[in-house]
Amino acid sequence: MPRRPPLLEVWHWSWLDPSWTTPLSWWQAWDPAAIPVGGSDWHRPGSDAPLGTPTTWVSCADASAAGVLEGLRAGRVAISASRDGAVLLRDGDSLVAVGADGLVLTGPAGPCKRIVGELVRLPGAPGYHRLLTPTGATVALTP
Repeated sequence: MPRRPPLLEVWHWSWLDPSWTTPLSWWQAWDPAAIPVGGSDWHRPGSDAPLGTPTTWVSCADASAAGVLEGLRAGRVAISASRDGAVLLRDGDSLVAVGADGLVLTGPAGPCKRIVGELVRLPGAPGYHRLLTPTGATVALTP
């Protein structure tokens, strides 16, 4: 490739053990400014994991293709393990954990806080953050 792509699939259904961090380390080594996506190559029913495993969420002004692409270009994304799982969203200088009661927020400096409640607003330091189970499995990610 003549240049590095602006988007990278860092979370794929074949990430067999969500406590592994190799895909995330690869992303950071390749280009930490690249926008992460997950579950971007679902092909057809029965061919691989269920649709939406994982799911990339995009914050956009409208649901048109142009609106979604603009949201992707701007990096307004979050990835969850499934369509109905916990989500970690960036909102300005804050992080918002949805459906994350009992999970652990971790960031570039390591574990930050245990989440208590189904909708929690937290300070959002620079860098990507994840929601982990108590055993260290990633269930949500936001750049």
